[in-house]
Amino acid sequence: MREGFDDKKIVDSLKQSRDFGVANIPTIAERYSEPLQIKKEFVQEYLEKNVHYYMDSACLEGLQLF
Repeated sequence: MREGFDDKKIVDSLKQSRDFGVANIPTIAERYSEPLQIKKEFVQEYLEKNVHYYMDSACLEGLQLF
């Protein structure tokens, strides 16, 4: 956790939010495809294949680099 930040519940809240979003990708794609004027299938595929939702060692290494 970042120095000076002591709300330990935030980690659980962020994980719950991520898990809810991942479980509802089809609904999210349907909701935003029309306003974005992009096919629902494209939005869903993008969210499923191009967005990384879990931090692994490669992600952490990238964060440290930048």
